[in-house]
Formats: sequence, C-alpha cells, structure tokens
Amino acid sequence: MRRSTLTATLVLSLLTLALTGGITTGDQDAAFAASPSVGPGLGILRIGNSYQSGSGYDRYGYVIVGPGDAAAAGALPGMSLVYQSGTNVATGWSSGVPQPTALANGWLLKDAGGAYLTNAGFPGMYVGDVGSSGYQQAWVTNVSALLSRNGNDGVFIDDVIGEIVGLTGGKYPAKYPDQASWENAMASFIEYVGPALKSRGFYVLANANKYVSGDSGTDNGALVAQWWRRLGPSVSGLMSENWAQHPLDNTKLRGTGPDWWNNWDGWANLVSVAQSMGRDFVGLQYASSTNTRVMTYGKASFLLLWNGDGGAYMFNPDGSGDPWNPAWTTDIGTPSAARYQVGSGWRRAYSGGTVLLNPSTTSSQEFSLGATFATLDGTKVTTVTLPPTTAMILRNAEQPVASSPELRAPVNTSLMTISGSAAPGQNVTVSTGTWSNDPASYAYQWFRCDTSGGACIALPVTANAYTVSTNDVGHTLRASVVATNAAGSGTATSAPTATVAAVATAPAPTDVAPAISGSLPVISGAAKVGEKLSASTGDWSGSPTSFQYQWHRCDTSGGTCRAISAAVGSSYVVATADKGSTLRISVIATGPGGSASAQSASVGPIPRTKNGR
Repeated sequence: MRRSTLTATLVLSLLTLALTGGITTGDQDAAFAASPSVGPGLGILRIGNSYQSGSGYDRYGYVIVGPGDAAAAGALPGMSLVYQSGTNVATGWSSGVPQPTALANGWLLKDAGGAYLTNAGFPGMYVGDVGSSGYQQAWVTNVSALLSRNGNDGVFIDDVIGEIVGLTGGKYPAKYPDQASWENAMASFIEYVGPALKSRGFYVLANANKYVSGDSGTDNGALVAQWWRRLGPSVSGLMSENWAQHPLDNTKLRGTGPDWWNNWDGWANLVSVAQSMGRDFVGLQYASSTNTRVMTYGKASFLLLWNGDGGAYMFNPDGSGDPWNPAWTTDIGTPSAARYQVGSGWRRAYSGGTVLLNPSTTSSQEFSLGATFATLDGTKVTTVTLPPTTAMILRNAEQPVASSPELRAPVNTSLMTISGSAAPGQNVTVSTGTWSNDPASYAYQWFRCDTSGGACIALPVTANAYTVSTNDVGHTLRASVVATNAAGSGTATSAPTATVAAVATAPAPTDVAPAISGSLPVISGAAKVGEKLSASTGDWSGSPTSFQYQWHRCDTSGGTCRAISAAVGSSYVVATADKGSTLRISVIATGPGGSASAQSASVGPIPRTKNGR
C-alpha cells in the first residue's frame, strides 16, 4: 500500500497593498463565467518566487499565486486564486490566520504529550485547529480582506486532507485523536469557510486528498472520490495533485497495469466526480519543462472527460521556468461527443481536433482516424499508433497553427545530436537542435557521464565543440544547449555518446592516477528543502592535487540520476525541485597521473510536501 502525495511549495512572502475590488456578484459559481474566456481548460500554479520567472499569465483561465503576488494576479483577465491553507499555520506570513493570533487564541493543536504539532516536512508550520468555530471565522475574515484588497477572484485552499498523521509524522492531535474525528474537523472547516466565501462572491478551490493506511481505496482514487463527495457542496472546484502520474516519481504515468500506482481509470474518474456535482475539476502534474510525454498525457486525460466548461489542467515544471508548451496548451475547441474506447485506448472528438490516449502499460494501440488530422508541428496523419501510456492531441487538418500572441521563451522540439568520434584526442560537436519561438542565441555545457548516460559531471567546456580526453575513457559524453530569446531561455540535453574507448597505442602514464583507497565521499546534513548538505572528498591514493564536484538528483532508489546544473561545489542547498528525489555527489580527483571519480551513497528521498508524502 502506498500513499498519494500532495506537493505545495511554501516559500511565500507577505505583501500588503492597499487595493480594493473583488467579485461581489453574490453567486460564487458565476465567477468563472464572469471572467473573460481566456485559455479555456488551462491553469497555472505560481507560488513562492516562481511568479517572477514566468510570463504570459493573460493566456490562462486560472492563475494560482501566493499572497505576495495577489495584487499582480488580480489585474489579470483570467481567474486569480490566492494560495492559503487552513491546516497549516505559517510562521512569518499568514496562510489564513497569523501564527501569533492562532497562538494567543489557543488555535494551535497539540499532541497527547502537550507539545505543539508541526508539519513534519516544514517545521515552521504549525497545525491549526480546523474544527474550531473561532478559527474558522477568523480565517474567513482575513482571507476575504486579502482577496478584496487585491481584486482577486477567489482562494486556493491547500492540504484539505481527510487524515493528519502523514503531515505530522504519525501523531494525532489530542483534540482529534483518530482519523474519523480529524476528518470531521477538516470537513467542518470547509463546510463553514466555503459557503462563507462563496456568499461574498469568491471562488473556492480545494486541494483535497484522503489517505487511510491499509485501505485499497487509497491507491485507486476511491477514497479521494468519497472525500470529494462530502466536500463538493461547499466549494467551487476540487484539485487532484500529481494527477495521472506516480505520486513519488513524476516520470511514471498512471496506466491500466498491475502496479499499485496505476489505476488510471479510478483517478481519471475524479473529473466526473467533480463535474457530477456541478463543480470544476483541476488536475495538476509535475515534470521537467521538456517532458512533453507527461504534459500531453495529463492534458489528454483531462480532455477525455472534461465538460468544456469550468476547470483546468495545470502543468508545473520542476523548479522555475515558463511551463507554456504546445504539447498541453494547444486549443482544439470544445468537446463534440463523449469519449469511446478503441482497443486498449480511448478517443474523443473536439470541435477543433481529436484526443487519443493509450493507458495500457504493456501494449501499443493503433487508431484509424477516419479523416486527416495534423500533429502539433503540422504533420498530416490518418493513422496513429500510440505506445503504452502515451497520448496525442491532434488538430483538424484545415485548422492553422495558432499564432502566439507574444514572444515566448524557446521550447525544444527536437533534441540536439553529437557528431564526431568519441575517442581520446578526437573532436566532437553538438548541434543546436530544433527550437520554437526563434532563439536569438545558444549556450553549451558538456558532461562526462556513466555508461548509461547518468551520473553526469559538468566539464569546464562551454563551446559547441569538445576534444575528448583520456579521462573520458569508460564514460559517455552529453551536451546541453540553452536557447535564449528576449522572453527567456529553455534548456535541453542530448542523448549520450557511445562509451569512450581507450586508444590501444596510447602510452601508459608515468604517474599513478588517483584511485579511491578508503571511504567513499560522504554527504552530511539534513536532507530537507532549504537545508545545506556538505560532502567529503573520500580517501584517495595517487596523490590527488585537486577535486571537482557534481551533485545529482536521482530517483527514490538512488538510480536514474541527472546532474544538477551549477551544483558543482562541495556543498549544496536542497531545492524545491529535489522533492521526492534522492541526492548524491560525484567527486573527481586529479593528480599527476590523471583523474578518477567516485560517487557517494544517496541521501533522501527529500520530503515532497509539508506532510512528508
């Protein structure tokens, strides 16, 4: 049994701006209809400092921001929602009720031993008494004032959880000593604050999840559906985070296979659960900014069941950067028929195209389209074969490619290639690859990797060409390209070269190259976001005279590692992009006889959320 994961970045700052406004229609569910028809079915999550790294927010129907960016979002044409949390009481900024106010009124929960409960993943977060009527009333007063002051359309309430022990590290509050009593308290919070805010004309979106250890409904979405049916009458919309993907590994997609995290049908059904109550569904996924497979699969899952009205799919890239990508933002109109099954796959017609998805984890599925459609790059197709857990969003053949309303940051559409012989003394060259949005310049970075192309170490070479050295023997090489225009930058990395082989006639070195002779490099420090990790060099023979470092982000088993750009020192501060991953470091020792590398054991995984899930 595994648990679902909620992930929310909580690096927000207070910003008080004396602005007035807000929706005052009296009908909260008219808020979306009252907003201009901007980006139907598209939403964006920009909390912490990520708002400043994006652009084009006028393109989205829903924009979720932190309190510090509430005023900026309030001026947008789409629906602006401000991040808040009833469960978590933050230190240093207000997530609904300021911490000093909650403390003074006895609204911070304690465990059975009398100690204040804190969020296991974020120790500066206390647990609010969501079942207290005084706390609920203060929360509504504060949040209403925030939204009105900044002209926002509504609120995004994070961590509306039907259990608490995952957030607190296994502890129940003394006031709510079991799962049922906590669930009732959490439900009472939403049942009060939702209607209170809606009566003031505000939209209420709840990020709601339920996990109960040992209950199979945790894995197939049934418990979330049950929880949503209880909360639905009190809110305007419901969000599923890490939707249609593995909750701890965002590169794996939910399918119809046997693994506990598959169950695509059950999680896709959440769209229908929300819409059957007249509420909007919002699905949120995370992956790298170039992982078009994830973003297309998520958007296609949404389109297969979307009613064409409110609600949205949101793709949030790991780290910062602009998430806009035609793979999930292309508009194909409104649904014109219900979805239907084709073998192991699903298809649905839209006024401007068609949606195809194959959730099978083992077999491909061919779709005979019955007409000519166009892929996002304009290629005309009449038949498509989808590999397991993939999707396609096709435009009608006569529909022109939509023009961008303004310049966007470059997006890689075809990876770069490395040409030349990967042998010591030979030159290899990397192409720029193919990019959208007219890059004005390119920058390069070469990497030395293991034989599978992982565990990469940045080399001190930033040109498009590289002379292979003897130190590369037994390794592969990769190169990344950063494409930049006036709107920003995009990054992509090549496939690895063949393993560099030694030249048979090369003379043996007269000096002994360094070799690990004792302990491997060791990472010390707390593996949590914001904490500093430090690494030793390990013990070496061969009299090394210098050391180079490269930090890697890996999967939960410590494998499938990727180099972290610019993390090339002996210490590293854990970033939000590391959530759910493990970390390790490679150390290159260089001496008179050459160089050698060694890797530490991995640390982590880094808690993905405030509740450690």
